[in-house]
Amino acid sequence: MRAALLAGLVLLAYGAPGWSRECHVDTTRANHVTFVSDAPIEDFEGTTDRIDGYVYWEGDALIAGDTYAQSEFYFEVLLDALDTGIGLRNRHMRDNYLHTRDHPYATFDGTIQRVDSLTDSTWRIQAHGTFSIHGVDRPYDIECTVTPEGSGFRLYSAFEVRLPDFDIEVPSLMFMKISEVIQIELYVYMVTIR
Repeated sequence: MRAALLAGLVLLAYGAPGWSRECHVDTTRANHVTFVSDAPIEDFEGTTDRIDGYVYWEGDALIAGDTYAQSEFYFEVLLDALDTGIGLRNRHMRDNYLHTRDHPYATFDGTIQRVDSLTDSTWRIQAHGTFSIHGVDRPYDIECTVTPEGSGFRLYSAFEVRLPDFDIEVPSLMFMKISEVIQIELYVYMVTIR
């Protein structure tokens, strides 16, 4: 009886053949998204913890080499919450360049394309989807590193966004000089819902 109960708990925690897994951003954890500008004159970054989203796939676990055609993910970042450390720069970025009143979120949605094992407990996931910011949608491929943690996992990703591709004017005012290519880094904790 004890063995059957233990097997049932393992299946609930890690899934079973034919099951699906759905994970949501754990908003109780220290998630953050950082936008890094590495300009010749001035480097700065903006950070926010206002990220939400989910990942869904059919199957009981992430397995290297498996296909995930029946997968989907969606993440959104509230751009009004982006903080560069200088109030005036924040306001100019939100009002004059990102136009957050009209376009409050940056989003990324798509599907898992490939899973590769990096170690016994860490995977590299290649994802394809649509990155949207400033009212412009572009197809994007990104890589993520996923490490199991508790009932979910920790996700890290870094990728570049070229601002002119999203019709975002590159500021060159004296108090605000940024690169036209921005590095985006995500550190997100996901918790299993089912």
